[in-house]
Amino acid sequence: MKHKVVLIDDEPIAHQVLLHHLKKYPNFEVVAQCYSAVEALQVLANQDIDLLFLDINMPALTGIEMLKVVKQCPPVIIVSAHPEYAIDGFELNVVDYLLKPVNETRFAQAINKLSFVATSSNTATSLTLKVGRSLEKVTLTDITYLESYGNYVKVWVKDTMILANTTLKSLIDELPKENFVQINKSTVINLTHIHSVTSKDVTLSDGQTKKVSKLFIDDTKVLLKSS
Repeated sequence: MKHKVVLIDDEPIAHQVLLHHLKKYPNFEVVAQCYSAVEALQVLANQDIDLLFLDINMPALTGIEMLKVVKQCPPVIIVSAHPEYAIDGFELNVVDYLLKPVNETRFAQAINKLSFVATSSNTATSLTLKVGRSLEKVTLTDITYLESYGNYVKVWVKDTMILANTTLKSLIDELPKENFVQINKSTVINLTHIHSVTSKDVTLSDGQTKKVSKLFIDDTKVLLKSS
């Protein structure tokens, strides 16, 4: 199933950048490229759209003004050169706020947030990781745990370790909280891969033991209750 995407920006080069990034996501189809919010409103009135990439500063009608007048708006990722409008955007429940120029990593993070919003009720959700110069998609249920490693994160998928070019904090924001819990400063575990739990550590299904930090004991009480 392809998701219908509309690009809304008055700068042609912004369209080129987004189209370049979207080439890596064949399940997204750009059905319209709009160079004003007014033009985009006409598209929304005639088509069912799944995702908008929306600029803020545009002639006649700004992106923020557009969001305020659309009653049933599809998910929106704002792409702007102006960070000062971020609060306004998030108050309107946008999926993410990307600053120009948009790099590949931040674009992937935004897409990940969208995928969790769209598939949070499904068991087969996935996570797209930046690995070197490529993107790698992993199934959430296969992830045993994640471990901070400087400016990278070690993501253990079954018995394989993937070194992702991101931070643990960024991934925590994207992981479903009902399945993943942080147990210390550098470790997040998948609840479905727990073998046993004590007040001091967690043993995973692969036999590894991870320490529970006092700073995160409140977050791990659910583990103790379920053990």
